[in-house]
Amino acid sequence: MYLWERFNPVLMCVICLIFGLGSLPVWNTHHLLLTGLAMYLYLLQLRITDEYKDFDHDRKFYPLRPVSRGLVSLPELGRLLVLVIILELILVSKQGSFFWFLILESYAFVMSHEFWAKQWMKNHFSSNILLHELSVIPLFIYLFSFNQRIVLSPQVLLTAVFLGLNFFLLEIGRKIRPKYELVGDDTYLEQYGFTGTVLLSGAVITIAVVIAVSLFFPPGWLVIIWGVLYLLVLGLVILPDGHPLGVSGLKILLVLAVLFMVVGKAYVYF
Repeated sequence: MYLWERFNPVLMCVICLIFGLGSLPVWNTHHLLLTGLAMYLYLLQLRITDEYKDFDHDRKFYPLRPVSRGLVSLPELGRLLVLVIILELILVSKQGSFFWFLILESYAFVMSHEFWAKQWMKNHFSSNILLHELSVIPLFIYLFSFNQRIVLSPQVLLTAVFLGLNFFLLEIGRKIRPKYELVGDDTYLEQYGFTGTVLLSGAVITIAVVIAVSLFFPPGWLVIIWGVLYLLVLGLVILPDGHPLGVSGLKILLVLAVLFMVVGKAYVYF
C-alpha cells in the first residue's frame, strides 16, 4: 500500500523506462531494462530517505500520508532501504560505473541530511530546489555508464543536463496541486504563485530546447512542436491565478513537453 500511495510502481516504471530510453546511444533492450531498473531503485531510495528527512514536516502538514498515519513505520522503511541499496550494489557490480555510483550515492547522502543546513534550506526555497536538482547530473551520467564507457565531454554533460531539465519538469508537474491542498509551503505554487510556476516551466523548456537543437536535432517538425508547447505554457499566464484549467493544463503540457523531448531524442538517435 505504501508504494501505491507514495511511489506508484506502474507510473514510476513508465517514467524510468522513458528516461532510460533517452539515455541510450543506440537501441538495446537489455541496456534499456538495466538503465530503467537502476533509475527506479535510485528514485525509490530517495523516496524512502525523504520519509526520514520530512517526518516532522509531514506529520504536521500531511497527517494522512502513510508514515504520518501509521500505515508503515520508519524502521520498516529502513529495512526496505537496505534491500534497495543491496540491489543497487548487485546491479552496478554486473554493469555500470561504480565510480559514478559512489558519486551519486555520496550526493544522495548529503541531500538526506539537508546539506547540514536544514533551517537555511527551509528558508531559501529556490536554493534548496537547485541543490537537490543538481543530483540529476551524476544520476544520468551513472545511467549512461550502463550503455557506454564514460568519458566526460561537453556533449555528455549537456545530455545529462538536458535529461535532468526534463526530469525537473515532471517534478514541477508532480507538485502542482489545487489551492485547497497547498498547506505545507513546500510547493512551487505556494512559493512562486501560478504565474511564477508557469514562467519557471517555460524557462526550463527553453533551455532544454536550446540544448536539444544544439546537440540532437536539426530545425524541423520536432522543434516546431516544442515551440508550440512553449507558447502554450506561457499562454497559461493569462489565466487567473489558481484557475482549474491552468492547474490541470500546465500538468498536461509539462508531461507532453517531456514526452516530445525525451522520446524525440531517442527517435532521432535510433
